Amino acid sequence: MADQLPRRYTDLADWYYLLTAPEEYAEEAEFYWRAIADASDGAPRTLLELGSGGGANASHYKHNVAPTLTDLSPQMLALSQTINPECEHIQGDMRALRLNRTFDAVFVHDAICYMTTESDLRRAMQTAFEHCRPGGVALFAPDDTRENFADTTDHGGHDGEGRALRYLQWSSDPDPLDGTYLYEFVYVLHEDGQPTRTVYEGHDCGLFSRAHWLRLLKEVGFNPSALPFEHSEVPPGSLEVFVGVKPSGGRSSSKRCGASNRLAVRAELPRAAPTSACLWYFRFKFCKFLWRIEQRLRNSRWHNRRKNHHGDERRILRLIDVMMRQAVQT
Repeated sequence: MADQLPRRYTDLADWYYLLTAPEEYAEEAEFYWRAIADASDGAPRTLLELGSGGGANASHYKHNVAPTLTDLSPQMLALSQTINPECEHIQGDMRALRLNRTFDAVFVHDAICYMTTESDLRRAMQTAFEHCRPGGVALFAPDDTRENFADTTDHGGHDGEGRALRYLQWSSDPDPLDGTYLYEFVYVLHEDGQPTRTVYEGHDCGLFSRAHWLRLLKEVGFNPSALPFEHSEVPPGSLEVFVGVKPSGGRSSSKRCGASNRLAVRAELPRAAPTSACLWYFRFKFCKFLWRIEQRLRNSRWHNRRKNHHGDERRILRLIDVMMRQAVQT
């Protein structure tokens, strides 16, 4: 992650809502909230957002939960407070933030893209893990993964009171061998009574594979999964978000990961030593299972019609016979 924040988050922060308006986030925020709620073991009441920026997503999901919004940029936090005055705002770096409390959910939107190394990405995930209660959910929403990245161009902007912004945007991957891509912007800034000016800036963003995301989430302690991103303006299957459920230490910690958690809990339970009667019963059932397979092979159409495979059939039947003898003698 670059030490210096892009200008859109510092001296140009007061133009931010003309670059991307909060009302445009309604559908997106609804998807994120639904994904978090579906993965949770109960209705989330508290949520920590890392890299909340101008608070556009929070302005929509805050009606469902009490958010705590954090960002590295004080200018962006001040901007967020204009539309989310009832929310708690805290300045902090998602790689190192420690609030000494936990939340039902942690949400990290596209600010996660500024994690340009695996080390930075892991540290951000660790922050999310530390602030998730047992059974809580973390959701990460990167703009791209290595598998779905493609060079793109875009343009847009909005008019405000006495001023307007238009932008051109390019995303490209100059070096496919490294773990980053380049996000370039040209802003055209118009203010009444002032000369129109242009500003260029490039953003270095991290680009990690789906396997990287799932592996790192698992390494920091989450039960990870990937979820297709759904939005009316995004082609189905073109983007994914990543969900991590923090193990609860009990039975199921989420609807999505409940089965795997139950299996993990069962695997940790001490097992009583099997008795001789149990072993005898197991051998009996195993031999019966092998005998049924043998009979089906001998009487099946596969045996009767596929004459070219008699050699393979004989080897399979001999193997079954050996396994049955070993089971009986054990």
